[in-house]
Amino acid sequence: MGPLHWTIEIIEVAFRFDRLRLVQMNRRRFGPFELGGNVLFAYSYPLLSVFWSLLIFPGLVLWIFIVIWCFIDNFRRRDHHGVAKALWFLFIVFVPVIGVIAYIIARPPAADLEGVA
Repeated sequence: MGPLHWTIEIIEVAFRFDRLRLVQMNRRRFGPFELGGNVLFAYSYPLLSVFWSLLIFPGLVLWIFIVIWCFIDNFRRRDHHGVAKALWFLFIVFVPVIGVIAYIIARPPAADLEGVA
């Protein structure tokens, strides 16, 4: 048993100690029910975060619906052509919030009555 064997043995012991220390740290951090995985327990997702998620998800769906509606309405309108449609499209794509709000405000009310007559 030369010095090389002792060095390898010391490195193996250090690795075992590090692994044991990591498991102990994970048990301390995550609790006794897991060995360091990312299990989502009820106490790790607070009630207010649940309420916030319940508000954000429908808002996101509504926002996507409004943006798609603006695109569809923009390309169906017959009171402006080519360049105006392209500019509205680019405005909505590159500045989404301001573009959608501006499109809804600037849209003439007579655009709804086109298909009725």
